[in-house]
Amino acid sequence: MSVAPGLWINKGIIVQSKSYLEGLWQACKNQGAIFKKCSIHSLDEVKDYDVVILTLGAHSLHFPELKRFPLTTVKGQILRLQWPNELPPLPFVLNTQALLWMKIKKAV
Repeated sequence: MSVAPGLWINKGIIVQSKSYLEGLWQACKNQGAIFKKCSIHSLDEVKDYDVVILTLGAHSLHFPELKRFPLTTVKGQILRLQWPNELPPLPFVLNTQALLWMKIKKAV
């Protein structure tokens, strides 16, 4: 193993994007939110909305308002591996030069 800097977050969790966004939308909808999908090129285009939720993604750097932040894009890749049965599961997430986590299968 190589030595790499890291940060230990004792109660850190992995957020599954799809489930999180579905739950976020359901919570917003329950509060009377209306879904409107459109392309914008500046946050100024949505200044009249009560609330705007901005999530960072591949095109975030195109917003002029975000250019002052030190954001860089990183190409993500997923490699799915079969964990050896004779090894115990990882008790925590590793995030260093790669992000490694165990997806626990739910009992059906």
